[in-house]
Amino acid sequence: SVDEKHFRLISFRARYPIFMRMSDVRIQLPKTGQSLAVLITASYVKDSVKTEIEWGTTTSIEISPNFSLTGTLSVIRFLARSASSLYGKSPFESTQIDCWLDLALLLQSGPWKNDDVAKIERALGDDGYLVGEGVTLADIAVWAVIHGNTVLSQKVKGNASPKLSKWFSRCAELEQFAEGKSRLPEAEKQQDIGKFFELPGAEMGKVVVRFPPEASGYLHIGHAKAALLNYYYKKAFSGKLIMRFDDTNPEKEKADFEEVILGDLKLLQVDYDHFSRTSDHFDLIMTYAEKLVRDGKAYVDDTPKEQMKKEREERVPLNAVFSVFRRNSLLS
Repeated sequence: SVDEKHFRLISFRARYPIFMRMSDVRIQLPKTGQSLAVLITASYVKDSVKTEIEWGTTTSIEISPNFSLTGTLSVIRFLARSASSLYGKSPFESTQIDCWLDLALLLQSGPWKNDDVAKIERALGDDGYLVGEGVTLADIAVWAVIHGNTVLSQKVKGNASPKLSKWFSRCAELEQFAEGKSRLPEAEKQQDIGKFFELPGAEMGKVVVRFPPEASGYLHIGHAKAALLNYYYKKAFSGKLIMRFDDTNPEKEKADFEEVILGDLKLLQVDYDHFSRTSDHFDLIMTYAEKLVRDGKAYVDDTPKEQMKKEREERVPLNAVFSVFRRNSLLS
């Protein structure tokens, strides 16, 4: 009977309140750019799901006193199911969206490749979205990952890929994207200002950086900054990092310092792709040095140290003091 069905429904809801209170959930988010996808999704479903944001250290959603979900993908999937268009209009579209969410998770934790950018461009159809005719979780998740990658977002904004740039700008102008971004803590809203310089002309997979300390002492904060900066660009452009000890001053260098420096890099979680020492390339360096001398672009200077210092300090543009060895030939 109708009364019996009504009683069963009331009984079921009492036992499983998760299905009864979809309209009021508590979300905990870390104060990082990784929370952006959740905030944007919450903006899209705000008419059907009331969300209370608490800033913490993990991403989770409390649906009832006895049930919660953890992880960005779990949270945005749960929220999207209250607004069907975000999860596609057919099983096929939902499956496509799931594939994009899995890719977004990989791209968030790993380096981008040229194939990843090309894959996004190929997926952007005439409607300008990754799946279907409008914004879905796929667009939200991938856009948030690109936005969180300072170098890549600058590259996209710089019209390096017109189709991708147009999609990125269109999404950024949408009310829900802007609202989600506005809910980030102030420090994260400014995450793309003052951190890293853009590398004009840099291409994915072709950037090579190096960290060349001298093994004559321990690393200081400046060394750490240089190592992390180079490592960042290596990761951002799927490039290579060369670890090279500048062992050109054997009187000061010690093997013990090399071991300590390599240990410090492990603590900084900086891994390199190639290891070498400057001394490994002395023959090549000599070859180029001789070529510079032959071409008149360099010379060997035997000027005493104090005199060289004096001449360097007294040098002026209109009355330069050149070393007497400047015009020596190779036979001198």
